[in-house]
Amino acid sequence: MEQPRTTIRQAVVIIHGIGEQRPMDTLRGFVDSVLPDPPDESQLKFWAKPDRMSESFELRRFSARPLEGRPRTDFYEYYWAFHMRDTRLRHVLIWLLRLLLRNPARVPSRILPVWVTAWALLLLIGGLALASGMLGGGGFALLSRYTANLSWLFGLLFSLFSTFLVNSLGDAARYMTPTPENVAQRQRIRADGVRLLRHLHTSGKYDRIIVVGHSLGSVIAYDIITHLWTEYNKMHGRPDDFSQPYLKQLNAAIARLGDHPTPEQVEAFQDFQHRLWLEQRKMGNPWLVSDLITLGSPLTSAAFLLTQSEEELRARQRELAFPTCPPQPDPIDNQSYSFILVPYYRNSAGELRAVRVLHHAAQFACTRWTNFYYPGDFIGGPLAPVFGPGVRDVSLQLGGWKLRSYLPTTHTRYWRKRGVPRGKPFPEKESIDRIVEAADLRCTRWLGMVKDVPDAGLTAQSAVQEPPTGLAD
Repeated sequence: MEQPRTTIRQAVVIIHGIGEQRPMDTLRGFVDSVLPDPPDESQLKFWAKPDRMSESFELRRFSARPLEGRPRTDFYEYYWAFHMRDTRLRHVLIWLLRLLLRNPARVPSRILPVWVTAWALLLLIGGLALASGMLGGGGFALLSRYTANLSWLFGLLFSLFSTFLVNSLGDAARYMTPTPENVAQRQRIRADGVRLLRHLHTSGKYDRIIVVGHSLGSVIAYDIITHLWTEYNKMHGRPDDFSQPYLKQLNAAIARLGDHPTPEQVEAFQDFQHRLWLEQRKMGNPWLVSDLITLGSPLTSAAFLLTQSEEELRARQRELAFPTCPPQPDPIDNQSYSFILVPYYRNSAGELRAVRVLHHAAQFACTRWTNFYYPGDFIGGPLAPVFGPGVRDVSLQLGGWKLRSYLPTTHTRYWRKRGVPRGKPFPEKESIDRIVEAADLRCTRWLGMVKDVPDAGLTAQSAVQEPPTGLAD
């Protein structure tokens, strides 16, 4: 049995969004932004080491030395862009057409301006074609006379626009559309993400994992956490204390949260989630994902992008297909159920005991979810109205020009510090500070208690009746 560690170590996994991303670009920019500059300019802020978790020779992990108030931290990138190949313009156009044919009343307000603009362009093109037809051959000649000299420009613009649609929106169109020709790509992206998180868990190196997803990466982060949790929710060690006070208080904590909580109530619920996470660890459950952080997440429009209506989304959430925060109750067992440990049915006093475990869609009972968005980001937005009042929504503001936060370009500016001289102000500073605070990289409030977790909690083998397949991957 491995000796328990005396120091705390945490891992941060960053998942990039749409576009022709290059390996390590997202990770390098994120790490450079969230880590403070060392006091001595000659010191490295972080350095690269082999990434033995992702099984990709294109990637490295970045390590940051422990500083006062911050434990040792390793940063990983889940790079998935190479899985989304062979996208054609038809994939995007079919997806966009399906969205454009939706009832305007069901279009989210953040997307409505884009939706209306797209329709206006289609009507303009159609109107020009109709006008030409009504004018007969002379109409075509008239249009040709005025457009002949610009035909090369129209061709260039169409080519550039098509390339943008394929290389950027193509990722979203294919990942969020489970048609037969997209299933293989969706499967590979999710499977590799689950494998990465699984390897981080089984490595025995870490006490905590933070998952950060930007744009489409936030949807992928949500998916891989959802699928991995089903391998871990029933895993426990062989504890002698079965009291589990925080798990017993879960329903009361959800009731205190209510449907429209204040920021203080959300913060209190997240504190409860941390305590329940720690209790799970002390019971021998090896689940390490303490935080999900989403930035500019399209999940704010989940009813529009993932389902056909708000009613369908709510139905799938009640069916536990789309986990929420706090979790929806299981129709039979509420949030948790009794599970007899095997082969050790009795504790040291000879009593037949059973542990209570969270159900298969209850990961956000013990994993807190913080979501950031800019007011002008038409892709991202608040998630609490969509995925539950336990999600902590944080509206960000860019420094400098007051209206800067309301521009569509803010979607790519959740962190951007590269090239800024030491000590100089920059617009994203407040946003980065809020993200760092939410990730709690300094572990100021609670992670120190992990030292008290028994070794069985860190190295527990599966105690479930049906061990998850592939756990030793």
